[in-house]
Amino acid sequence: MGLIGLVFSVVSTVASISSIRKAARAQREARAIGTAGQDIRDRASRRRLAREERIRRARLLQGATTAGATGSSGLLGAQSALASNKGASIANQTSESLTAKGISAANQRAADAESAAAKWQAAGQLATSVGDYGSSAGWR
Repeated sequence: MGLIGLVFSVVSTVASISSIRKAARAQREARAIGTAGQDIRDRASRRRLAREERIRRARLLQGATTAGATGSSGLLGAQSALASNKGASIANQTSESLTAKGISAANQRAADAESAAAKWQAAGQLATSVGDYGSSAGWR
């Protein structure tokens, strides 16, 4: 390999490393956007659940008041069931959200590791090219 090949190898290695860094930044940005979108959906879902629970509670209370059963064990039990169902729904959503975030974080770590490996590979190819040029030029 001559000097031109060595120069080309250096330029292509630098360009490769630059592209790898850009790709890694883009992956991190995509992950951040995805996580933010999931957070927005989670908050909206929790607000919807709270609104639905308030509506159901109001209907129960209205029905009990109309029937003259305010403070009855049936009303209290129904209100407790509403609160329990709301809590279970929120817990399930939180679990799903944490799972999605964990998967996303693991995927990002894998992408970061692949990026680091590609950088080292490019550096190794450059070192090989320099060594080949040195051998052909009579370096010792």
